[in-house]
This record gives sequence, structure tokens and C-alpha cells, in this order.
Amino acid sequence: YIMYYDANNVQLSTTVEEVMNEDIAGKYRAWGWNVISIDGHNPDQIREALTAAGRETERPTLIIGRTVMGKGARGANGESFENKVSTHGPIMTAWFQRNIDCRIRCRSAISCY
Repeated sequence: YIMYYDANNVQLSTTVEEVMNEDIAGKYRAWGWNVISIDGHNPDQIREALTAAGRETERPTLIIGRTVMGKGARGANGESFENKVSTHGPIMTAWFQRNIDCRIRCRSAISCY
């Protein structure tokens, strides 16, 4: 059993640190889980964690991926959407959608335009 926890520090109306100081890793370790913490933006770390979790035969594994909500996302005027509560949940604009689609196609954080 493998569970992924996206630890991005943003909730719908506030940051996580404003309302919670729970030690997620410690709680799951206390319950007997194998816990792996990674940079959730790093594909190599994600692969390594999944491989290690797949080898674990005695315990369930929690992979905690530390991420930044909206990483790399920019508005039409160049403003950053990173790590902002306002980024959580809104409908994406056509400009934002076009840039995300482009980056997926190019597999790059650099604009395709």
C-alpha cells in the first residue's frame, strides 16, 4: 500500500501553517508506516521513493512530497501564482491554460513562445 501526501502548505482559504502544526510524518511513523519525504517537484526523487515503497513488504508507505502550489505559473503580466492561497481553486484563464499546455508539450519550465 502506497499513499502520496502533497505537502504544499496551501488550503482553500489560508496557509496550512496558520491553522495546523501537525507532524504528519511523525504521526504515520507512530502508526507503524514507512515514511519517505521528498521534493515533490523532482522526478528522480519521486521515482526513487516509489521504487523504495514498492520494495517495502511489511508496512504501508507514506510518501510526503513537499511542493509549491502553482510552481512556475505566471499571470499575463508576469506575476507569480506560486504559493498563494488565491491560486487554490480558481478557474484558469485562457492565457494560463495555454502556457500550462505548452509546458506539458515541451516538458520544460521555459515558455514555448
